[in-house]
Amino acid sequence: MKELDKLSTLELVEIFNGSTYDVIKALEASKHVQTQIINQAVKSINKGGSVIYIGAGTSGRIALLDALDVETTFGEKDWFKYQISGGDKSVLSSNEGTEDDYNLALKELKKFKITKNDFIIGASSSGSTRYILGGIEYAKKLGAKSALITSKKNSVIGKITDYELVLETGEELIAGSSRLKAASALKIVLNNISSISAIKLGKVYNDLMVGLKPNNDKTYNRCIEMICKISHCNLNEAKSCFDLADQNVIYAIIMKVKNLSLQKAKELYLGSRSSCCAYGSLRRIIG
Repeated sequence: MKELDKLSTLELVEIFNGSTYDVIKALEASKHVQTQIINQAVKSINKGGSVIYIGAGTSGRIALLDALDVETTFGEKDWFKYQISGGDKSVLSSNEGTEDDYNLALKELKKFKITKNDFIIGASSSGSTRYILGGIEYAKKLGAKSALITSKKNSVIGKITDYELVLETGEELIAGSSRLKAASALKIVLNNISSISAIKLGKVYNDLMVGLKPNNDKTYNRCIEMICKISHCNLNEAKSCFDLADQNVIYAIIMKVKNLSLQKAKELYLGSRSSCCAYGSLRRIIG
């Protein structure tokens, strides 16, 4: 967009806010491919594999945030993993040159010991980032499924992946600054992939994140509130049951609703596993 520097602050805010509609349209247009990718993510995790995000620069940082939040929100550290080009040192300082290093991806992905059960999701706005290309090709040789999230149709990398999700957000307000609309769309898509996968894998009951593991007062209190709400018990009962359940929300709810010991609750939960949800289903147990 031309002459941005001549506009007032209010005019700029209105324009930037308005550009969000391009993000929403891109998300809606890509919903079917999002669905395919989520189904593949669930399938991979059910087989004992992981979803591994790879990205460079802004895309890598966004992927990192989403992967890390899965552990805190749903209590599973191995379901979603990340690799940013150049490693974690690239998070706090610009290390953009690494995105052009094809062989670096091979080196950095070896630690994951990728198998056919894993699912690699590359994030590259241009669809041609050498680091992402290297990572995808390396993973494919090991039998892993792959996907690309990009802003470009018919991209170089998209031609070799099992899934290509194109987010057509249009030209950026600041030319070439993919940290704007492209990054916003990517953040939402990754949120969708991880969150909906967790729902399908039994970590959400109604709208409650029952897979949550407490690591501070706020999350501890949230766990107790969920037990109270689902089990229809008071705070003291919920706290007692939560402690007896080794601070596992799902086990605590089963113990309370079914009046079971921790061991019996674990056995019942494991017995609720299915081909669709290999980690157990609270819904199957308590309705």
